Amino acid sequence: MRHYTEYVPGPTPDGDTILPFDPKIVEKCVAVFADDAREFSWQFGPSVLSKSERWGTVWRADVISPRNYPARVVVWSPDSGGQGYGEGHFALVEAPLTKRA
Repeated sequence: MRHYTEYVPGPTPDGDTILPFDPKIVEKCVAVFADDAREFSWQFGPSVLSKSERWGTVWRADVISPRNYPARVVVWSPDSGGQGYGEGHFALVEAPLTKRA
């Protein structure tokens, strides 16, 4: 059985280089899940921006929802000059992120 991280970045930045906060990148990433956030009354909690050799720039953010289940969104873009933040993935997680970006 193949693990989902063969197809999408994993829910934690293991092995990635942590990047400093970049509001332009984070804004593009938040926009990927904007409709879902409105529909499900999500708020974005702690997040981390990282650089992955395989996936490019990756933004991971905990989702705070009325149902209070632990979840995270992951948005990534291959290194294309900041274009193309359109790939997104939703995952249930066991532990919250501790870094903020």
